[in-house]
Amino acid sequence: MQNGGFETGNFTNWTLSGNTAYLFVTTKSDYVHSGSYGVQAGPIGALGYLSQTLATLPGQPYLLSLWLYSPDGAAPNEFTVSWNGTTMFDGVSLGAIGWTNLQFFVGATSASSQLQIGARNDPSYFGLDDVSVTPIYSMSPLIALPPASQTLPIGGTACFNVTAVGTPLLAYQWYFNTHTPVSGATNAVLAFGPVTTNQAGNYQVIVTNVYGSATSSPAMLTVQLVPNICCLSNCASGAMTLYLASLPGSTNRLWASTNLVQWQVVATNSADCNGFFQITDTKAIGQRMMFYRLSWP
Repeated sequence: MQNGGFETGNFTNWTLSGNTAYLFVTTKSDYVHSGSYGVQAGPIGALGYLSQTLATLPGQPYLLSLWLYSPDGAAPNEFTVSWNGTTMFDGVSLGAIGWTNLQFFVGATSASSQLQIGARNDPSYFGLDDVSVTPIYSMSPLIALPPASQTLPIGGTACFNVTAVGTPLLAYQWYFNTHTPVSGATNAVLAFGPVTTNQAGNYQVIVTNVYGSATSSPAMLTVQLVPNICCLSNCASGAMTLYLASLPGSTNRLWASTNLVQWQVVATNSADCNGFFQITDTKAIGQRMMFYRLSWP
């Protein structure tokens, strides 16, 4: 973090955007937490923003700290803090508070990270000072963003993501229905497919480092038993091979059209015990385009 205390007397190293009227560096003592300078932030009607892009280490946790002053609590007002596009704080109609230290644990996922601070204070000003981002070198993992539940048709592709912070190196292990480790699932992203009905259930991840571990909340995978065209591939002959999924053991019809108006049945086939089957459409040879749909008879 550069010029976090605004001691240059200006916004050197910061980028201003949005409504920047009434957003300036001041020497007025009420708006200075330490040193000789601070920020008076009083944009009217819309947020004004200060942002700075910082050099960071992927996987490294950081402590984001800043001091905020709200002298009178007059409204409307709003103050926001975001890290890499994720809102860490959004205070609306803040009351009168003296200098208050806001602190957040944040993590880096790349070699650069963006801090953005937004302010609006129509009848008055906020004070802002002493912004810092400090690496934390002895921290057990924390789950910053747990995996989200999802619903897919049979044959779809599942993708679960977790965001964790903690002292590197972080190790990951995903589990199915709490106790069954997923083979080879040792990254922050778990992706697999085509999904079958026996893969429906809860997925969660345990993140560890030398200081401890953290377990995410479970995410539910729901697999819907509906006909699904998983993917298509062109054959060298010009025919089209379709990879299909449906209710295990069910009989299904594949329909084709060249104009989305007239449809004809290309084939009738049964799904295997997992719900999968494939059909090659030789009538696609020589056609500029083909449209397909799959149905239970």
